[in-house]
Amino acid sequence: RLGQMDLHLIKVPEFNSSCMPLQFDKDPITILEPTSSSGVLDGKWLSMNNDSSADEKWCFASAHSTGEIRIHTFQVMAADEFRLDTDPLFDMKFIGESRPPTTGSTAPVCLSLSWDSAVAYKEPHVGSARLVSTYSDGMVAIYDVMFSDSSAQLVEYDSWKAHAIFSTPAEVWTACFVDHNVVFSGGDEGKLKTWDIRVTSRPMQVIDSFDAGVTCVSPHPYAEHVVAVGSCTYCLLQTKRSIRLTHTQLRQ
Repeated sequence: RLGQMDLHLIKVPEFNSSCMPLQFDKDPITILEPTSSSGVLDGKWLSMNNDSSADEKWCFASAHSTGEIRIHTFQVMAADEFRLDTDPLFDMKFIGESRPPTTGSTAPVCLSLSWDSAVAYKEPHVGSARLVSTYSDGMVAIYDVMFSDSSAQLVEYDSWKAHAIFSTPAEVWTACFVDHNVVFSGGDEGKLKTWDIRVTSRPMQVIDSFDAGVTCVSPHPYAEHVVAVGSCTYCLLQTKRSIRLTHTQLRQ
C-alpha cells in the first residue's frame, strides 16, 4: 500500500456568520510522498505548547499500513524569523517511529491511534506522552513517547490480544483513553471492551449489543462521563461512572 499525507491550511471562519463553512486551501502541502510512505489510516494531533513558551508547537502521530506509528512535529515560525514572500510559515519534521507489535511472520496494519490527554507534554524540549494504537491482527498496544530536542522515542508499555471472532483475530478498528489507566477498544466482531492497562489479561467489561463492527470511540472533550461510540449499524452514547456502562441508542 502506498499512501500520501497532506497538510491543509484552513481559513478560520467568521464567528458572526450564519453557517461558518471551513475553507480548505486549494494547494495542500505534501508531508509524505507515496514513494516514501505506506498507507496512512489515522492521525491525531497533540499540543506541545505550555505557558513558558511563546512558540506554537504541535506533534502529529500517524498510523501506517506497515504497522508503525510515525511522529512529526509542526512548529509555527515566529514573525521575525521568516519573509512572507519566500519563507514557509511553519517547520515540520519527522522525529521518530515505533516498531509494530509482531505476533506472526508479517507486521499487522496499524488501524487507529489516540493520545492520552492525561499524560501530556510538560516542559520545553523535555516531556512525555502516551499513545494507544490498534491493529488488524486483534492487538491493542500502549506506547510511552519520550521527547527530546529533535527526536521522539516510542517505547512499548504493553500489548495484548483484544478482539477475536471464533478464536480468529478480529480487526480492532478503534481505541481511546477514557481515564489514565482505562482504555476502550472496539472490534470488527461488534464488541466494545473496557481495559485496565495495568492488568490486560481480561477486559473489565464487554458490551456486545452491536450488530456490526465498532468503528469509532470518542470521549466527550468536556463532559467526563460521556463517550460517543460508532458502529456500522448505529451510533450510541455511553455514560461512564465508576466504569459501569449504560447505553442509549440514537436514531439515525
